[in-house]
Amino acid sequence: MSRVGAPRTPCSSATSPSARISGSLGDRNVLHLTPTDDQDDEIDALLLELDELESVTLALQEEATSMLDVRNLFDECMLLHSSASKRLASNSAVVGHADFEVAITKILDQSVASMSDGQVASVDRLKMPPKVLDASQDKPLTLAQRAKKRLKASADAYSYVDCRFIRPTSNMCERFFSWAKYALNDRRRATTPHNFEQQMFLKVNCSLWDVTDVGKLMTT
Repeated sequence: MSRVGAPRTPCSSATSPSARISGSLGDRNVLHLTPTDDQDDEIDALLLELDELESVTLALQEEATSMLDVRNLFDECMLLHSSASKRLASNSAVVGHADFEVAITKILDQSVASMSDGQVASVDRLKMPPKVLDASQDKPLTLAQRAKKRLKASADAYSYVDCRFIRPTSNMCERFFSWAKYALNDRRRATTPHNFEQQMFLKVNCSLWDVTDVGKLMTT
């Protein structure tokens, strides 16, 4: 039994009426900020486009991405966004050597016959030496064999080295930006620009050094 005269806790709601009124007024104030059905559809379409562009960004970071792959990706982006041609087109102002870039993509695409004179001159050092044809034949070639041989000789005249070793700049830049974003987190805000540059330099060239090299430097 409770003691006589003991103080009692007054029964009241968890939220005061004034708080409920202000909360309902606040909901009405932000109601106009809620997107409509049409705006929801526009947001969904925008998110879909952003997902597609993100897939392009991830593809640019792949190790095996060639200049031809980059050109195809950029062409697809320009189909969706024509305004991107100012920077993604093969002849845009940001391209330092347009003839060389186009020539490399045509070599990888095996369409060297469509190269212009300037493009041919830009990749002159990448030509393979012509193959020496064996003139000694036990018997004369037939008409079909001569035609096939002439076609092969014309193809050899436009042969180039495998240009897949020429890496696209966007490939390395996208990967480097991802590394930098991962390395420069909230706990490393006090890192000086000089130290951060050295760390990123070591990260990019990690194939040229290992723990053994670090140990040698520490002991010298």
